[in-house]
Amino acid sequence: MLTERAVRYIENQRGDQPFFLYLAHRNINGPLIPAKRFEGQSSIGVYGDFLLEFDWSVGQVLDALDNKGFTDNTLVIFSSDNGAVVTYGPVDRAEVNGHYVNGPLRGQKTDAYEGGHRVPFIARWPGQVPPGSESSAMIALTDVLATFADYFGQQLRSTEGEDSFSFLGAFLDLPPRQITRQAMVNDSCTEVFAIRKGDWKLILSQTGGNIGDTRAHDPSKPPGQLYHLGRDPAESKNEYARRPALVAELSRLLKPYQDSGRSAPVARTN
Repeated sequence: MLTERAVRYIENQRGDQPFFLYLAHRNINGPLIPAKRFEGQSSIGVYGDFLLEFDWSVGQVLDALDNKGFTDNTLVIFSSDNGAVVTYGPVDRAEVNGHYVNGPLRGQKTDAYEGGHRVPFIARWPGQVPPGSESSAMIALTDVLATFADYFGQQLRSTEGEDSFSFLGAFLDLPPRQITRQAMVNDSCTEVFAIRKGDWKLILSQTGGNIGDTRAHDPSKPPGQLYHLGRDPAESKNEYARRPALVAELSRLLKPYQDSGRSAPVARTN
């Protein structure tokens, strides 16, 4: 039904007027109930069947843009709000029938680990976004607001987009016109906070804070976790005890964000 309505919406648009479509798909969130035509079509079971339906749905939307002749003048963004989950509890690498749903990343939805937060962000905009290009810029979905305000020359007020930075430069492969994001705050559903700057990520807990993780604090281990995501994206080697100065630096960086309720500066221009 969501797919049909999205396609119908596109079909009803005129070529001389801009339009905005936000399709908040329910695949691949639970309960896993693929349509009949996709049942048994995947080698990894119902989870894979549901993903195949999702892939079909995206294709239908893109085909609708093609059929209306809108493709060359339409920006399409594909992303997710969190990583996948297989079961709530401490899971280092989420797996469904041999398929690692968050790739090599540790953790899953509700965790402060990368598997809970790092997601695809794919954009297609012919003539604007270079085809096949990639960017290592650190962005969050909250940054979409500041990015498009930047594109349209709109100034956000101090009460708008408190954690939003423009990634327009990375998006269009141009020099940035505004202050770009230097740090990223993650948290879990149980209020475990993490902060990343560059390749270093500090988690202020012994766990990822998953909703089902009931492990007690272990006084024999470091009180937190520090990982270099460049060489250890799976967050497997805790360097907290070896780098106290870096732990202190990242902790100091996080506190004013928490105290002020914002991470983006009020004045965003360079």
